[in-house]
Amino acid sequence: ISAPNSLVNVVSDDKENADKLLGKTAYYNPNDKSITIYTLGRHHKDCLRSYSHERIHAQQDFEGRLGNFKTQNVNEDDNLKELEREAYERGNMLFRAWENQLKSK
Repeated sequence: ISAPNSLVNVVSDDKENADKLLGKTAYYNPNDKSITIYTLGRHHKDCLRSYSHERIHAQQDFEGRLGNFKTQNVNEDDNLKELEREAYERGNMLFRAWENQLKSK
């Protein structure tokens, strides 16, 4: 990924969020180019996978493809759905390749 480095915020004490079945896991903020990861109650590997996903969103923003969406619902915006698909696919594959590289050493 060639996007500039993003500030990473780690939220490790949000019990209310951690207790929710569909609580927040991570997000990219294009306004300040930051990534926020919620870690309470999560496996380290899952947090790293979320980080990889959000780095793809940072790349999309860097490339000018993130845009201003009127919704966060992928069922209402096909462009948003495609950007999310890309973030899931590329983020997971980059994480998997990095993990495999570490395990082969």
